[in-house]
Amino acid sequence: MFDLLLKNLRVEDPVNAVSGMYDIAIDNGKIAAIQKDLSPVGAKKILSFDGVLAIPGIIDLHVHVCGNFGNQTAFSMLARSGVCTALNMAGPTTDLLSHIHEACGLNLASLEDATPGRSLAHEAPSLKESRMFLSEAMEMGAIGVKILGGHYPLTPEGSVHIIHAAREEGGYAAWHAGTTKYGSNIEGLHELCDLVGNEFVHVAHINSYCRGQIRHELQEVIEAQQLLEEHPSLVSESYIAASNGTSFLLNKEGQLASKNTGVTLNILGYENSATGLGHALMDGKAFVFVQQGDETVRLTGQEAYRLWSDAGTNIAGGFDVNPPMPRIALAAARRKNGTFTVDCLATDGGSIPRNVLVSQGLGLVSSGILSMEDYIRKTSWNPSRCLCLKNKGHLGIGADADLSILDFHRQCALATIVGGQVCMIHGYVCGTGGTLITTERARKHMKSLGLSCQYVDFSNGHLPFDAER
Repeated sequence: MFDLLLKNLRVEDPVNAVSGMYDIAIDNGKIAAIQKDLSPVGAKKILSFDGVLAIPGIIDLHVHVCGNFGNQTAFSMLARSGVCTALNMAGPTTDLLSHIHEACGLNLASLEDATPGRSLAHEAPSLKESRMFLSEAMEMGAIGVKILGGHYPLTPEGSVHIIHAAREEGGYAAWHAGTTKYGSNIEGLHELCDLVGNEFVHVAHINSYCRGQIRHELQEVIEAQQLLEEHPSLVSESYIAASNGTSFLLNKEGQLASKNTGVTLNILGYENSATGLGHALMDGKAFVFVQQGDETVRLTGQEAYRLWSDAGTNIAGGFDVNPPMPRIALAAARRKNGTFTVDCLATDGGSIPRNVLVSQGLGLVSSGILSMEDYIRKTSWNPSRCLCLKNKGHLGIGADADLSILDFHRQCALATIVGGQVCMIHGYVCGTGGTLITTERARKHMKSLGLSCQYVDFSNGHLPFDAER
């Protein structure tokens, strides 16, 4: 007796050395069997495929589903793109909790953003203030913290206090490089590495620091690789989309509230002001994100300018500022020992319309830049180790029945299955509810809310990336 039987799949699971045509049986949300020609007798539901690809469920280690950079279109967009599990990278976690019942069946974890003037009183929090902030955030369901250094920087000392507080409180720490001293560029990455020492820190979107702002973009790639090689306690991800995502909100001085947005405008030849952004929108160099049905799309030109104005400038948008060579080089880069320099592929997507782990990630495979094993390790196994999810990232018997079923030739997701529940099939999003990935610190609060949860432990950092589960 199986809850769900998947027939005629080309299964690829490098961790368990499975490669070939198999059926997959799922029972009680777990992988029950992977064999050839499993009998359909007794299966409650059967889905038959035509030799398409099935891999361990994709885990996107950097998305935005709520707060300043997100909205609830993210859930359906993630499900359609084959993502089973995602890490929300900028809070607020309370916003995620209030909408997780709409999460289309996905698994979601959340980091609270360390933003001066919002979650923090100022840009130089003490260690005591940082620990109080982390403690409260984790009790409310966050797994840790993200420093938004490129957008809303803290002082170098304040940033270090946040990182140390995360360790002392048993939380996960991520950092978009940048402080009040250095920006979101290769110099900011150098500074981050100098400041964190041997701390376990997730460094966000390595490609964003290799845009040629300081030195030639490929020289910056070489420097980024060297820094990551020298700091093995860091984990990292990069993305392969051309566009970034940022806030277009103006501050009281009439400049862009996000430091990164203002810098990008200057690099593109526009002034850091409402006038400068208006010209960039009209020239098609900037675009805003707007909801259309259960998708988010990008608009530019006169309509984009009107929407930005009507929103009181409080709208998200972006620029096509990521050069192609750093995106490709960082996706493929390896350390001296043969492991990946940048551990994971992510998207910085969610409600930002660049959920391209399948549509562009499989292009890296078809072009020979990555092998299929490489692709699975970077989009599923390694992210599962970062989030300490022992039963994800592989399809061993008893593992969580999270699968991404893909059309390799069309480079799209055909089905997304999470815990044995079909969340999306052939573009139709049908999953219900959602599971919060959180820590024991939040158990009492989660119980009071009646939420479905999976609990993880970061007290010893990430899990080993080798094949030992």
